[in-house]
Amino acid sequence: MKLNGKLGTIFAALILCLGIEGCGGGNASSPPPIVLIAVSPSAATVISSGTQSFTATVTGTTNLAVTWSVQEGAAGGSITSAGVYTAPQTIGTYHVVATSQADKSKSAMATINVPPPSVSITPAMDTLGPSEKRTFVAIVGGTNNTAVAWSVQKGAASVHKSSYPILSQYAARCAQTVQSEPSAV
Repeated sequence: MKLNGKLGTIFAALILCLGIEGCGGGNASSPPPIVLIAVSPSAATVISSGTQSFTATVTGTTNLAVTWSVQEGAAGGSITSAGVYTAPQTIGTYHVVATSQADKSKSAMATINVPPPSVSITPAMDTLGPSEKRTFVAIVGGTNNTAVAWSVQKGAASVHKSSYPILSQYAARCAQTVQSEPSAV
């Protein structure tokens, strides 16, 4: 009877060990952490040939490195390994992508808008009498190149009936002023 008691104890201990191992005890491995990635800013407006810095935040791994790319390829601009994006000279919507080096299936994207250049002139409208001068200012946006070429277009000005005799003299003076001093017309 003593033998059966020892055998029963060994059998019970064996079942207990197998039960613990089967329920996740012992050397069972834990699931890998979930890698998450985010890009900041998530959207930006960048002028033609302009630059914008992006940052990527990676969590769930000790490897925080990312690989940067432009979804549209070279036509959509370029981005350095430090996350500095340079816009193309073509207007449009483009996307920069940061891909986790720890888990290449994890990536995040930012949307970039490259707007068309714009030009406005101040003052937009003015009334001048004979021999009067006015300085106009051109405000250029959407590009790094802010140079403007001034010209006077025929019919672009409205004239009062009493001003007709001076119209041709005024247009000639404007053309000469534009060539010698681009901001004064």
